[in-house]
Amino acid sequence: MPAKVKAERPRKGSPTHAGEMRAFAAVAITTGICEEVMYRGYLLYYLTEWLSAGAALAAAIGAFGLWHVYQGRRGVLQTTIAGAIGMGIYLFTGSLLAPMVLHATVDLANGFMGYRALQDGEPPLQA
Repeated sequence: MPAKVKAERPRKGSPTHAGEMRAFAAVAITTGICEEVMYRGYLLYYLTEWLSAGAALAAAIGAFGLWHVYQGRRGVLQTTIAGAIGMGIYLFTGSLLAPMVLHATVDLANGFMGYRALQDGEPPLQA
């Protein structure tokens, strides 16, 4: 018999019913687009006018992580890492499209998992 693993409760703000899930999807897509434009597009461009390229990259990635301080220390760390990945994709492709799609997809997946967990009560995880 597989061992049960204690699951984390969904974060506050997870959608609890279908109407909230539809609204959450719209917000997740909008956030994926807007945050990428703001941090990987505008902020990086602006900071390179004042800082070296490396310092501008670090500052833009750090600002992206700190923007998510409402998620706690772990959330800041996770979003800083995600920001570094998004920045790498942007620099590799020269386009914001791929980071936008990735960001929106991650946000949608997280919202959907929280929604499903709240529908079924305590989310069962098997190890």
